[in-house]
Amino acid sequence: MTVNQWISMIFFATWPLAWHLMAPVAQYIIQRFPTGQFAALRDFAEMAVKQVEQQHKNLSGEAKKQIAMRLVIRLFKAFKRPLPPEDIVSAAIEAIVMILPKSGK
Repeated sequence: MTVNQWISMIFFATWPLAWHLMAPVAQYIIQRFPTGQFAALRDFAEMAVKQVEQQHKNLSGEAKKQIAMRLVIRLFKAFKRPLPPEDIVSAAIEAIVMILPKSGK
């Protein structure tokens, strides 16, 4: 076998392994992009607002917001995602509250 044939054989034999090893690294990098962070913020804020609305209906709006903010921060930490600034989390929670259907009060 020639050197070129050996190189080709080694390359094609190791390509699947390299591909599978690089997939988690690529996923990690993609999650750190702002779009990944934005999607996580949107999802976490929606989960937090819905939970607070179900469990703490009798609290004031500001108290509900603080509970939702703590929950969003805990979700980011639990999923090991980079946490956006607090004012961004606050704005996301307020935006989710505005788009949720209002109850018949």
